Amino acid sequence: MKRSLDATSALAICAALSASAAQAQNSDAETLDTIIVTQSRIQEHVTKMGSSSLETPQNIQVLSEGFLKDMGVSLLDDALRNVAGVSASSFVYAYDLPSIRGFPAGGFTLLDGLPRTVSLNIEPQALERVEVIKGPTSALYGQGAPGGVINLVSKRPVKKSFADASITVGSYDMMIPAVDIGGSFDADQNVYGRLNALYRKEGSYVDYTDGVTRLFLGPSLTWEINPDTEITFISHYSKEWNELIPDRPATGLILPNPHGKLSPRQTIEDPDSPPQIDQRYASIGYEFEHRFNERLKVVQNVRQSWTDLDYYNIYQPLFLDADQRTLYLYGNDLDESRRSLGIDTLLIGSFDTGSVQHRLAVGFEYGRQRVDSKPSYAFSPLVAFDLFAPDYSVFQRGDFVQSPSLREDESEGLYVQDEIKVGRLTVTAGGRFNWVNVQTATSDENHDAFVPRVGATYELRPGLAGYASYSESFNPQVGMLDVEGRPLDPESGEQYELGLKLLSSDGRFNVTSAIYEITRSNVASALPAPAGRYDTSGRQRSRGFEIDSQIQLRRGWEMIASYAYTDVEVLEDYSTPKGSWPVNVPRQAASLWTKYVIQDGPLQGLGFSLGGSHYTKMAGDPANTFFVPAYTLVNANVSYVRPNGFNAQLNVDNVLDEFYAAGAFTDMFVNYGRPRTVRLTIGWSL
Repeated sequence: MKRSLDATSALAICAALSASAAQAQNSDAETLDTIIVTQSRIQEHVTKMGSSSLETPQNIQVLSEGFLKDMGVSLLDDALRNVAGVSASSFVYAYDLPSIRGFPAGGFTLLDGLPRTVSLNIEPQALERVEVIKGPTSALYGQGAPGGVINLVSKRPVKKSFADASITVGSYDMMIPAVDIGGSFDADQNVYGRLNALYRKEGSYVDYTDGVTRLFLGPSLTWEINPDTEITFISHYSKEWNELIPDRPATGLILPNPHGKLSPRQTIEDPDSPPQIDQRYASIGYEFEHRFNERLKVVQNVRQSWTDLDYYNIYQPLFLDADQRTLYLYGNDLDESRRSLGIDTLLIGSFDTGSVQHRLAVGFEYGRQRVDSKPSYAFSPLVAFDLFAPDYSVFQRGDFVQSPSLREDESEGLYVQDEIKVGRLTVTAGGRFNWVNVQTATSDENHDAFVPRVGATYELRPGLAGYASYSESFNPQVGMLDVEGRPLDPESGEQYELGLKLLSSDGRFNVTSAIYEITRSNVASALPAPAGRYDTSGRQRSRGFEIDSQIQLRRGWEMIASYAYTDVEVLEDYSTPKGSWPVNVPRQAASLWTKYVIQDGPLQGLGFSLGGSHYTKMAGDPANTFFVPAYTLVNANVSYVRPNGFNAQLNVDNVLDEFYAAGAFTDMFVNYGRPRTVRLTIGWSL
């Protein structure tokens, strides 16, 4: 692995952190609030079996609700910067489009263990935690990216009555009132519910752009039918008006331009009719669990969702004239509806064969989605916009031509996984049969694949385990045809991973280091002719080292830190040069977030947080004709929590007010990050 750290280096770093964490283990565990997650068992959604973290041959990271609140995140990207190997570098603000271990993962986000089906921004107020599962996960979750998936876990009811109310105000006319209330409805506490609600109004630093307005409601209800049976109903509703922050060309921003430098605040849209995304999302589902006895239970997870999207007044950049100042744009509208159903049924049992312990899971997953899309384009006339002498009167609607499409997807997956434990050795083996059918007006595609997974962990001493694993991914390339008009074969990926895990029994620290190699094959590569045809000669490889840590350094002092080295490159491709870097993936990235809360005395409850992230340069387009510069962000806050329930928090993001490019797709699509943002939250908890 060129210029990367080898397994010996990984062991050394992990051992050093072990010594630091061991010191923390000797201190008092109590804190007034917590941002770290160091439980010994991984939640049911992640492994579908509730496996022990030390016995799972995979790097899985969990970001807690306390951490999300402490950072005051408004975008999922803000939180994901704190997980090694995750590049939170989407090129538009309206979407969550991270990469994991060098490969795009935005289209495969899970919500409560089932496919989310849309990539539009999730409301952070809805989340109890964020789980990042690194490496191929198709053996459990079906079609997905080779780098891994992100599972978003909704807030759930709790038996104890509570009420939290807050209001946040800040830069760019920010105003966010929120309420979260819940408790039991009966004396026996068998039925309990929760209502989580928020109104978000966030302005934009870009001229003539009002930003995002969102209404979110998240009611949920749990019914413990009897001691062995319970069901939790979870629903989401959101209505969003998002005035899309337009992307800008690279020249004049991160590339030189003979006419000077452009302001990142300049809009390249019609200020009288700004671009807007209207989104309506609703979902309802349940999680059901019945325990037959101490060794056998059945779990079912179901969700039906409805999404309606309207894009209008959007202008997309087409090309920059040779004069380096006239940008030509075309109109782009969209009317789309999505209807999705997901059902996952799982039987989990444990048994012994002699001295060998087994934990066996057998499941069947079914998914169905209908996408009715009506995009419209206006290429006549093109809008000619002068970047250096803006005249917004040139924007006009043009002649739109609609290109409607209807797609119906149906997928099935039968999977099995056995966790076999012999002494200090745990072997995990499983696989999944996948069947996918996609129907459009012109095609009827069928894809199937078996994807295996095998791994082993060995507990070297209490709290320290080494692991090795092999896993594969599977992803149909829907709607793409080869030169003869046949559907392309699915994209595939395979990964080899070695790692070390340190986990204290008292929950003081959790450290994982890993090295890996992923090969992504059958990548669609565009052919020069005929137009719209591809072959599957594309092949990419990612090699890397990463370390994630969540540590309680001492009473009241916690830290989340990560580092990743990601060497990803194109091995073969018809249209992209060999050796190119995929876009939006830094070679190196590091992050830190630390919080200290005064535990005693007259200032008890006063807390301070400081952190940031650093990304080295990233490719700005597939051919690597330009790079997005390296950047460093620093964030901080001061918080105060009183015993009577009053709380206040002042967050400052991008403390140094660095103007930076967060990512790019081509030299026409560069997204600049937010400047310094200040927000104050005042709340009360009962």
